[in-house]
Amino acid sequence: MRNLAILMTASVALAYPLDKLGMPIPYMLIPMLLAIYFQEKGLAYNWQTKWRNWALIPIGYALGEKFDIQTCHEIATHWSGIVSSTFLLIAASIAYAYYISKNTPINFASSVIGNIPGGLQQMIVLSEEIKDTDPNAIIVMQIMRLVSTIVTIPFLAMYAIAPTAQEVVNIVQAVPSKFAGLEYLVLVIAVLAGTALSVRIKLPTPYMLGPIIVVALINIFWQNVPDMPVIVLRLAQVFVGIQMGQVVELGRLFSIRRHLPMIISSSLVIIGFCFLIANWLSYQYGYSLATAFLAAAPGGIAEMSIVGMGIGADIATIISYQLFRLMFIYFAVPMTLKWYFNRV
Repeated sequence: MRNLAILMTASVALAYPLDKLGMPIPYMLIPMLLAIYFQEKGLAYNWQTKWRNWALIPIGYALGEKFDIQTCHEIATHWSGIVSSTFLLIAASIAYAYYISKNTPINFASSVIGNIPGGLQQMIVLSEEIKDTDPNAIIVMQIMRLVSTIVTIPFLAMYAIAPTAQEVVNIVQAVPSKFAGLEYLVLVIAVLAGTALSVRIKLPTPYMLGPIIVVALINIFWQNVPDMPVIVLRLAQVFVGIQMGQVVELGRLFSIRRHLPMIISSSLVIIGFCFLIANWLSYQYGYSLATAFLAAAPGGIAEMSIVGMGIGADIATIISYQLFRLMFIYFAVPMTLKWYFNRV
C-alpha cells in the first residue's frame, strides 16, 4: 500500500502543475506513465481493477449530464454518420492489417485482431477463440495503438483543432439543477442500481455505461442533475490512468521490435484517416472539428469523452459515435472474425 500511496500522490502532484500549463488530460496520462515506470522498476503497488471500475461511475455520471432531449434528437437525425464512420474505421483497420501481414511475419488473423480498435482485453479474449493467432503480437499491437492514441489525440484535439470559444459556449450552456433534500438520495440510488444492472446483464464498460444511461434518462424525463465535483472527476481519472498503465509491458516490445515502426505507423495512419472522417462529419452535420475528431477517433469511449470534457467539445455526440462503435465491435466483429478465420 505504501507504493500505491506514493504512486497516487506523485500522480496528483505532477498532474496539477501540468494541468495549469495546459497539458491535455494530465490526471490520466501522468498516472499511466508512472504506473508503467513502477512496473518496470519492480515496485509492486497491489492494484485492483475494481478500483478503476468504481472510478468509472462518476465519469459516467458526468458524461450523462450532457444528454437532454435536444441532443438526443440531433443524434437520431445523424444516424447515417454514426454508422458510416464506424464501418469506414473498421475497413481501414482491416486494410492496414492486411498490409502488415504481407510485410511482417505476423499473420493476417493476428494483424486484424491487433489492429482493430476494440480494446485490449476484448481482443485478447477473441484471439483465444481463433486458431493460429499470435497473442504476443496482438498484445503488443493493441498496446502500441492504445499508447499512441492516448498520447497523440489529446494534443491534436487541444492544440490543433480545439473548438472555438463560440462553439464551447453553445455546447456547455445548461439549466441549473433544482435537486434538493431526498432527491439527492434518489439520484445516488438510481445511479448505483443502474450500474449494478449494467454489470448483471453484461453491457460493455458497464460501470460507465450504466451511470450514463441513468443520468441521461433523469435529465430527459425528470430534471437536470447536479454537476459532479471537479475534484472527484480528477481523482477518478487518476484511477483510470493507473489501470491503463497496468496493461503496458515494455518487455513484450522486444519480441517483435524489428516490426515496431510498421505497427506504430498503423496507429498513426488510422488516426490520420479518422481526421479525414472528422472533416467529412464536420462538413455534413456542422459539428466542430474537435467534436467530430473525438467522435471518430479510435481511443475508447472513456478516454475520448474525458478529452472532450477538457476542451469543451460536444460530449453527447462523442459518446453516441463511440458507443455505437463499441457495441458493434463487441458484438458483431468477434462473431464475424471467428466465422471467417475458423472456416477452414
